[in-house]
Amino acid sequence: MAAAFYFGDLMKFGKLLAAAAGVSFALCAVPSASALGTEDYTGSIGLTAATYCPKGSVEPQGQLLPVRNYQALFALIGTTFGGDGTKDFALPDLRDSATAGLRFCIVIDGRYPARD
Repeated sequence: MAAAFYFGDLMKFGKLLAAAAGVSFALCAVPSASALGTEDYTGSIGLTAATYCPKGSVEPQGQLLPVRNYQALFALIGTTFGGDGTKDFALPDLRDSATAGLRFCIVIDGRYPARD
């Protein structure tokens, strides 16, 4: 007897494949062994399957951050994603960009990247 595949099974497979591709991207995009924490470069963005972002990183949801508290990150991204550039600046909004079950995290308190 031949196994029958239904549209629902195909959709589940598609979601699983997309999640696997997202995890593969994250593993390739993040060069260090730590998982987007304080040992990574400030401004780095990566994916995690965890239910939270590691210490030193937050979910980029378009939120405004005070320049005085995050001067290094502000020096890197400026007002590219919003804010007045004097008292605050915005993170990108990546809520709708991650595959189901995964979340983006941006390092806000890490090492400052060298420009060379």
